[in-house]
Amino acid sequence: GTETTSTTLRYGLLLLLKHPEVTAKIQEEIDHVIGRHRSPCMQDRTRMPYMDAVVHEIQRYIDLAPTSVPHAVNCDVKFRNYLIPKGTDILTSLTSVLHDDKEFPNPEPFAFHPSIQTFIKKLLHSLFLAARNTAFKEYVLSMLFSGKRICVGEGLARMELFLFLTTILQKFTLKSVVDSKDIDTTPAVTGIANVPPPYQLCFIPLSKVCGPVFTVYFGMKPMVVLHGYEALKETLIDLEEEFSGRHSFTVNEKLEKDMQWEQLERDPVLLPHDPAEFQD
Repeated sequence: GTETTSTTLRYGLLLLLKHPEVTAKIQEEIDHVIGRHRSPCMQDRTRMPYMDAVVHEIQRYIDLAPTSVPHAVNCDVKFRNYLIPKGTDILTSLTSVLHDDKEFPNPEPFAFHPSIQTFIKKLLHSLFLAARNTAFKEYVLSMLFSGKRICVGEGLARMELFLFLTTILQKFTLKSVVDSKDIDTTPAVTGIANVPPPYQLCFIPLSKVCGPVFTVYFGMKPMVVLHGYEALKETLIDLEEEFSGRHSFTVNEKLEKDMQWEQLERDPVLLPHDPAEFQD
């Protein structure tokens, strides 16, 4: 599942570069719900319907696995006017649904248009209801599997996409090296999976958004980042004493301690001796 999630994320960033107006609306929602000083969390998703709609529209538009993963019939099956023998492999064309203009009416075919209204309609108006999981199965098809072969990680993948994209857009402004109108979103490779074309992406430095002092998290540990000549001069020169402590690398300390004991075991000369031995 990591490859499908990372590919969806790469394709999603490309689409956001192509559609800066969508990016701006997401960042407006982020500022309203989360702000700039708190990290996004899973609970934010229910309060950010536009971001949730964008994640679903990305999955629909990119059509990551056009034929999903092959199924097989467990017994002879009569389907409509056909008899399908037991053991027959089945391919399901997700593209035929994800880009069906009757189900997803857009100004142009294969267009990227996240819409809360369309999103809610496709979820049978149950975006915030307890029946949400059932409704998602009606929205089939934006995932890799459906029915009994549904991907066990679909909920995790969708939540990861929400958290990744929300965090990136909270901290950075995206900028393309070419005009957004010239960005081509046609898959570079298509077949079992649709792979986005290579592209260049600029992340506007955090300091231009958050100022010369901001916080990033390494896992659960916060770390303050200082940016620019004035901030560094003030901390490393003017407040030299206050900022002269050494960062604690827990893993390094453990390794150094273990190496010291190994050295002592190999070389007993280094072991502590009776102080009397060194007296004249």
